[in-house]
Amino acid sequence: DEVISSCTEQEASRTQLQSAMDKGRAMPCPIRILSPDILGEIFSLICLNDYSLKICRPKPFTKESLMSSPTLALTQVCSYWRCLVFSLPLLWSSLSIESWHLYGRPALADLVVTYISRSGNVPLKIHLKSEEDIPEVELQVF
Repeated sequence: DEVISSCTEQEASRTQLQSAMDKGRAMPCPIRILSPDILGEIFSLICLNDYSLKICRPKPFTKESLMSSPTLALTQVCSYWRCLVFSLPLLWSSLSIESWHLYGRPALADLVVTYISRSGNVPLKIHLKSEEDIPEVELQVF
């Protein structure tokens, strides 16, 4: 009798716990409640804080990589974010490039072209750096 009673209580507890978990899964994630306009503003703050694409020599003794792209990172979160990022040309309009890193790396050069084409009619902000003894150039292309 005692064993049966204990099993019944455990089964009831498990059913109650499963019900609570199912309710939790049914609730929308708070980020999904935000409109595309609000998400776009948040993405703009993230991507345009510095540059939406940065190709540069990493600083010594850091874990930085040759390329930094918050825009591309956002496209990797989920298909909804990817579609939203692709629909916002402003997120593709800001580039900082140390040009010598493009030589022998056609994928990086193609990525620069992709950014420029996805920026659509939005004004471009391009920071170019060539060799150490040549001054840096910042362009605003309208």
